[in-house]
Amino acid sequence: MAKNSKWTRIVFRTFKSGDAKGEVIALFIDTSNDCCTKANVMSYMHVGQHCEANYNGIIAETRRATPEEYAPLADELHRIGYTNIEVMYRKSNKNQ
Repeated sequence: MAKNSKWTRIVFRTFKSGDAKGEVIALFIDTSNDCCTKANVMSYMHVGQHCEANYNGIIAETRRATPEEYAPLADELHRIGYTNIEVMYRKSNKNQ
């Protein structure tokens, strides 16, 4: 993945049910035109790591992750080179 000084806008979400209940997923909201189909974005989880994901489908199956929930995943992303992360609520709403 690109490792530079550009800000990477990420939405952190937690699965509400199913086998992944409680797991946090990071959605890279600016990747839909770069590497994925129009409705999809690049995602990242502890298990499985980078994968293409349907943005609207993930939003429907998850809730907003709290800072405490997403901190371990954000730390992992920093370790692999994503040093400039901007946390967002959704594609158009800034978190902080």
